[in-house]
Amino acid sequence: YSVDTSNNRIVRWAPNACIGECIAGCSGTLGTMPHQLNSPVSLAFDSQGALYVSDSGNHRIQRFSLLNTNGQYF
Repeated sequence: YSVDTSNNRIVRWAPNACIGECIAGCSGTLGTMPHQLNSPVSLAFDSQGALYVSDSGNHRIQRFSLLNTNGQYF
């Protein structure tokens, strides 16, 4: 997982991958809506696997529940 501050998104990289998969802030623009980020700077996970992002431009901590392709939490 990496914080892509300049592109206002969070990217997950599979082992040996050549390209990452956007998992949060994937709209392509910064913003204040729940699905948007503005200059994210760090991330963390809780014990249930929820993703927390320090969204500095919006002065908030944003929580995301991650789903796999089968709709199951991971």
